[in-house]
Amino acid sequence: MNASTGLQVTMVDDDDEDAFLMRRALEDSGLNLNFTHIDNGLSFFQYLEDEAVKIPDVLLLDINMPGMDGYEILKRLAENVEWAKIHVAVLTTSTLDADRKKVMTNGAREFYSKPSSISEANVLVFQIKEWLTSLGVTK
Repeated sequence: MNASTGLQVTMVDDDDEDAFLMRRALEDSGLNLNFTHIDNGLSFFQYLEDEAVKIPDVLLLDINMPGMDGYEILKRLAENVEWAKIHVAVLTTSTLDADRKKVMTNGAREFYSKPSSISEANVLVFQIKEWLTSLGVTK
């Protein structure tokens, strides 16, 4: 698929298995998309600063990562006018209401529990598709 077509979905997560599950479920969803997995915050910002790269429409973001965590990523995104437009959904193992409030206050638009199986990932992708449709972002 051409990088200029379809929904640009980027996942920043240090867990390759979680990224694999989400990639597979998204690809099976019927959405016209390009999926990119980046395993840390520093690499994500290097990616965003590359002029040849289209800024993602959607960012699936883990909050608990070594180095730059999801909270710091949200803060840096908010400081840039273009990056602040990215629709951010947090995918986390946390079920704490305090974490939910913190990420939502800092720019995330959705907060989801990470799936542990492909069937859970498929359910999550259905929820994400509904969210994106409500925003008018799906392509």
